This record gives sequence, structure tokens and C-alpha cells, in this order.
Amino acid sequence: MKYVRVNLRFSPFLKFPRSNNNLSSGQNQSNFAFEHFFITTNRHKRIMNYLCALLFLFLTFSFAAQAKTVRVSDFGVIPNDGMDDTEFIQAAVADLIANGGGTLIFPSGTTDLKGDVRFQTYQNYQSYRLTGDRGAFIRLGGNENTNYFMFGNVNQAEFDGLIFYANNDRDINAQRVVSSNHTTQTEITNCSFFGIGASVAIVDAQSTDLIVKKTQFEGNAANQGVIHAQTARSVSVSNTTFIDYANFLDMYLSKTGQVGTVSWINIENENPTYGANGQRIVRITDCRFDEGAWKAIKIKNQKTAEISGINVNVSGTTGGAGVSLDNVEYAEIKFSAFGYPSQPRPAIELYNRSNIEATALTFSDAVFFIQRDKTSTYTVKFCGACFAR
Repeated sequence: MKYVRVNLRFSPFLKFPRSNNNLSSGQNQSNFAFEHFFITTNRHKRIMNYLCALLFLFLTFSFAAQAKTVRVSDFGVIPNDGMDDTEFIQAAVADLIANGGGTLIFPSGTTDLKGDVRFQTYQNYQSYRLTGDRGAFIRLGGNENTNYFMFGNVNQAEFDGLIFYANNDRDINAQRVVSSNHTTQTEITNCSFFGIGASVAIVDAQSTDLIVKKTQFEGNAANQGVIHAQTARSVSVSNTTFIDYANFLDMYLSKTGQVGTVSWINIENENPTYGANGQRIVRITDCRFDEGAWKAIKIKNQKTAEISGINVNVSGTTGGAGVSLDNVEYAEIKFSAFGYPSQPRPAIELYNRSNIEATALTFSDAVFFIQRDKTSTYTVKFCGACFAR
């Protein structure tokens, strides 16, 4: 059989071999058909690869063009001037909204914020990322009615690498710091919140998938929970600390004595959901909780939950507990430690048909394993301390 070498770079048209007179007519026809298939198939592959590459570049540049980057300093923010920058930040956000979303960057130094900044876009699902240069601080100077960053009907809301703090001149500095409602996904990563008192929550999430990771909450207090999730689609909190005081910029910051905090993480739903599309997922892993909140974790009306690798200083106040579950059908609590108070307090409390599986838990000081009502049950694995307490 003869093979034909074709250089497509220089031959705009395919050329086929002439018949070999030394071969029979049937052989020539068979060879011609194979060679025609061989050449055209490879040519089609090259054309398809070329078209796919063009499509990839087109989509890449299209998405890049939509994701605008805006610096608040280009809209009038001057760091460290002590002036309220709310209107300048809102102007920068308005520019992002008009251009399909994107990234908002805060400058190094202190930006003062005393009012609401709204990202609501209503039926226009855009994404926003808030970040800052190295050493970017946002000082919150509002009151119990201030909702600093408000997201509604957006695709993604992301905070990355920002530091928020409030001075000690007022007990309550916010209603909410981050409020996200009907947002596909809300993510807070590598952020810090220091010395903020809130009448509702530091992070308030409704109808969203909430992700909080590698974040510090120190010296904060909030009436409904530092993280408050109500009818959220899912909640994932990992590698995050909740401490009742902060040392920041040579200041000692703590609002836990001025504002009562029901729990560091408070997840409450009107009723449990079932089915793949409506199932709420709760996962809390590798977190540290100080004793400044009445409960470290409080979950109500939830089908399932996973709590793993947490370290809890249980509150010594009357009614204090590490993990409180109310109408939670099944929860895993594992590889976790509970301690601190001198008065007997439960590591776990169960109410209203809540059921848990406890694995490898440890207890110290006056903390005991569980407190439950008659409708709730538990099973234990690899936890001798559970039976001892």
C-alpha cells in the first residue's frame, strides 16, 4: 500500500495519488478510499482543534472583560484621613454593578465606613469580590442600625484578606457587618473581625450557600450569633477561631461583656428540608471556640450536621453548653474536646427528637458529656470519656 504525505501548511487543496498501473483496478480503488479517509480525517481533526482553540480564547477574553477591577481610592477614598468613606465606596460599587460585577480593592491603611454599602442588583446575577492591598483595614463607625455590606440577588459575594474592626467608643457598632440574602454563594476567607458589637450578627446569611474559612472572630459579640444563618441552603465553617477578646493595633477590644451572644454560630431554620435539591448541609470543622458565647454552636430544625475537630471552652454561665441541637435528625460530633468551666456544664445538649453519633470526644474540668430530653438519643464510638461523664 502507498501512503501519501501531505503538508497541509502549504497545500490549500487535498491532492490524491494517481492509480498505480502495476496494481489491479480493485486494489487501486481500495487504496484510494483508505488514503482519502486517512487524509481527510486528519485534516478535520486539525480544523476542529483550531476551532476549539479559537472558542477557548474567545470565552476567556469574554469572561475577563466582564470581571472589572475597581479601586475605592480612584473614587475618593483617602486612607487614614479619619473621614467617612461610605459614599465613595458606594460610588465604586455602582461602577462595578454597571459593568457586570468584578473586584473591589481597598488600599493599605484605614478606610472609615459608617453607613450601608449595597450590592443588590435584583434579577441581575453578578459576582463581587472584595479584597485589599497589604495592611488594608476597614474601621466600622456605625450604630445598631448599620448594615455595612449588603448583598441581594447576586451570584457570588466573596471577602478575601480584609480586616474589619471597631473602636471601644460604643458598645454596638452594627446591625450586621455582612448581610447576604438570595445569593448563590457567600464566601469569607482569610479575614479578621475585631471588637465589633452587633445587634443581629457579624455575618448574617439567608438563602445562600455560606462558606467561612481561615477567618478570625475576636472580641466580637452579637445578639443572634456572630455567624447567624437562617434558612441558609448550606453552612460550612472551617479553620476559624471565635475568641472573646482581641489585641489589635495596641488596643484591647472586647464586646462580650456589653452585648449578649446567644452563640458563636447560630443556625436556625423554620423546619427541616428533605430531598436532594432542598437539603441543607451543615459542616463545622477544625474550629476553636472561647467561652464568651452562651453556646458555642446552636442548630435548630436541621436534617443532618457534621461537627468535627472543634475545641470548645464551654461557657460557665447558667444554661451554657458546647453544642446545642434542637430537632436535628442526625448529627456526627467527633474528634473534639470540651472544657473550661468550674461548674458542671454539658458538652452537648439535645432537644426535640435530636439524635447524634459521638466519636472520640474528650472532656476536662467540670464539663460532662450530654444533657438531653426523653425524645432524643445518642450512640457512642471510641469514647470511654463519654461513659465516664
